[in-house]
Amino acid sequence: GYGACLPGGAFCRFDWAGAHILRIFCQHCGKTGAHGPPGAPCACKGEIHMKMDSKTYGQMTQKASPPSRFVKDCLWAFFVGGAICLLGEVLRQIYLKAGYTLADAGTLTSVTLVALSAVTTALGWYQKLASKAGAGTLVPITGFANAVVSPAIEFRSEGLVTGVGAKMFIIAGPVIVYGMLASVVWGAIYWAIRPLLGG
Repeated sequence: GYGACLPGGAFCRFDWAGAHILRIFCQHCGKTGAHGPPGAPCACKGEIHMKMDSKTYGQMTQKASPPSRFVKDCLWAFFVGGAICLLGEVLRQIYLKAGYTLADAGTLTSVTLVALSAVTTALGWYQKLASKAGAGTLVPITGFANAVVSPAIEFRSEGLVTGVGAKMFIIAGPVIVYGMLASVVWGAIYWAIRPLLGG
């Protein structure tokens, strides 16, 4: 039967000498490969392979998972995210010195960061940085640009409409929708309590 320790079973076979061969780990008898004398049944007596409870599965998953790099990941996120913010401040100061107003300098800074993120995403650099820095590259505005450009590049082979157009906001769409919804809710709350604040 399927998964059973029987000749012709999905996970089992017999070698040339007739010894039972188990292709994968058997949770019941704890063995893999040849187990049982030639011509004899498997030690698990035909029970279904890989049948395990949640505790056993959790133990196997924990054993196979890589060790946690919490501190290292936090440091990467902190310094890379800070570097992106520092770049934004440098750009803002450059625009201010160029004669732009404070509002225009802020707008140009955001546009420049988005453009840089889009270009580095297209070149494949931003993904490599994100694999190290995690939230450090996702939280700033550059992460939003990456979330828009990445699906557009990934699905471009499906066409400009059903590929790029339909999939461009597959990640950023929920951010826009719920971000706008949150702004409406908080705006309504502020409007309601504004008289109480003396505004």
